Amino acid sequence: RTGHRPDMDTHTYEHKSPSERLAGYLEAKGIRQGDFAARIGIGQASLSKIARGVIRPSLDTAAAIEMETSGLIPATAWAVLPSEHRGAA
Repeated sequence: RTGHRPDMDTHTYEHKSPSERLAGYLEAKGIRQGDFAARIGIGQASLSKIARGVIRPSLDTAAAIEMETSGLIPATAWAVLPSEHRGAA
C-alpha cells in the first residue's frame, strides 16, 4: 500500500509497554511531544512523563491517546491488572 509504514503495524507494538509504544509512535510519525500533547489536551511535561513510563495517563488522557493514534495504543493498554500489583494475592 502507498504510505504503509511497517514500523507502525499493530504487531510491532504487541510486546512493548504502552509508554514504549507511545514514544515509538511519536518518533515514527515525526510528531513532537508538544504538538501531540496539545492535541490530547495535556502539557508537554506530562506527555514526556507518560512516554517515559514515569506516570500513567488518566482515563480521559488514555482515551485521547487511543483516538489520536487511531487505536494503535488502546486506552486499555494502560490498565494495571490485579496480578501486576505488588503484594497481590
